[in-house]
Amino acid sequence: TTTVRPAELILIEGILVLHMEIVRKELDVRIFVETEDDVRIIRRLTRDIKERGRDFDHVVNQYFRHVRPMHLAFIEPSKRWADIVV
Repeated sequence: TTTVRPAELILIEGILVLHMEIVRKELDVRIFVETEDDVRIIRRLTRDIKERGRDFDHVVNQYFRHVRPMHLAFIEPSKRWADIVV
């Protein structure tokens, strides 16, 4: 938990922010940043191979087994709660 003091602007970011109703209710403006599927997988491949030392097959397997289904189940549907989609 992080205590946040009142301020003129408080920016909250995260892939599940709009999924959580308790958080959504506190937001004045909700923005969903949409990224093409191809861009997301290439970013993940690059990051996981270069920064996390994983091999290509592991990243692809994890993407299709866990990441993509969870994106479709939780992240993509949360877009409906956004005031702005960019």
